[in-house]
Amino acid sequence: MSFSTTFVFAITPYHSGRSGDGLAFVICAAPDLSTALPGPYLGLVDPYNKFPATNPFFAIELDTAKDLEFKDIDNNHVAVDLNSLKSASSSTAGYYIDIDDDTEGYATEPSFKALRFSNGNPMQVWVDYNSYNGQLDVALAPVPMSKPSLPLLSYSGYSVNLAKFLGFNDTVHVGFSAATGDEHGGTHQILGWSFSMSGPA
Repeated sequence: MSFSTTFVFAITPYHSGRSGDGLAFVICAAPDLSTALPGPYLGLVDPYNKFPATNPFFAIELDTAKDLEFKDIDNNHVAVDLNSLKSASSSTAGYYIDIDDDTEGYATEPSFKALRFSNGNPMQVWVDYNSYNGQLDVALAPVPMSKPSLPLLSYSGYSVNLAKFLGFNDTVHVGFSAATGDEHGGTHQILGWSFSMSGPA
């Protein structure tokens, strides 16, 4: 089940500078997330019951809170979640600029440009998954910048077999989940979305 998706989003805090808890692009085996909790659980998991064991999920989280329970790297990151909010891979939000070779022919290191989610500005995410080799690439950029040539996250591993992970179901459910915390609230908006299983989104 290879796929490609891209979406434009904006996270606007109620109070300047901070917003909780984040937004996630989600693929899950069943549509019912009603038992999942808000706040740091992003509407995806219920730590007090067996959920999500009965409804496995894959998510790309755009997290705006640092939760020690999940060993988050900071309060502004992109992460790959496989049935758990203890992320399989994560990176501070931003994008890479692939610098051309210098005048003497030596390649230079790509330049990283940090982005802040909680500022209300629209940003775009690209997620590309290749089921043949389990390769997952995630890119991020501010609107209207085009897709960076280098992904922010590039992840592969035995566990990135989404068909097996989601139970080889003929049907899966794709969408978004978001949550706000008790102290810092905000709005999470999806401004545009494209999803494809037959080529680039």
